[in-house]
Amino acid sequence: MSISGAVSRGRRDPGIVAGVVLAGLMWLLTLLAVVPAVDAWVVRASRTVPYLPSHAIGYFGTLTYADLWVVISLVLKTGVLFSVTSALVRVAVRGVPRSGGAAVFLSAWMAALVGCVAGAVAGALLWSVDPSITGAAHPAAFVDAATYGLSAGALWGWIPALAARAVWRDGVGSGPGAGGTRVPPFRISGKGRIG
Repeated sequence: MSISGAVSRGRRDPGIVAGVVLAGLMWLLTLLAVVPAVDAWVVRASRTVPYLPSHAIGYFGTLTYADLWVVISLVLKTGVLFSVTSALVRVAVRGVPRSGGAAVFLSAWMAALVGCVAGAVAGALLWSVDPSITGAAHPAAFVDAATYGLSAGALWGWIPALAARAVWRDGVGSGPGAGGTRVPPFRISGKGRIG
């Protein structure tokens, strides 16, 4: 195996692509939630389609202030979101046949859903041990975090799933043993004989 072959296959890893796209999308939606024009649009759109436009915009919370605890929470949620999604996509697409594009798409979508839930629950778990908050953590906080992560993954997870599916389709057949190029069972020699 050559070094260039390993590098080219590494760039085509659908798990890493899905994790990066999902984390970037959630950050983009979080940053858009701060823009007043987007907030006004969400309020207007929520009158037409209740609940849907405003949901999962601001996955990482309101970025109104930043202290050490907020930065640690953001890094933890981003890391868990990325690592769980990319690991599950890598496991799910392993061994999918060349004609299994729908299986890759659905697997990546479900991996994004689980990644969003894991990131939200990790953030809630971290906030439950915040030294500035007194009292015991309420179990409803974890249920709310899991529900929010579940709906965020269900609503926006198709975007990283499309990216993972596109990268997987390009990567199939690029490496040895990937099933991309079929070799005929015989070859014709230069002398006109089969064998």
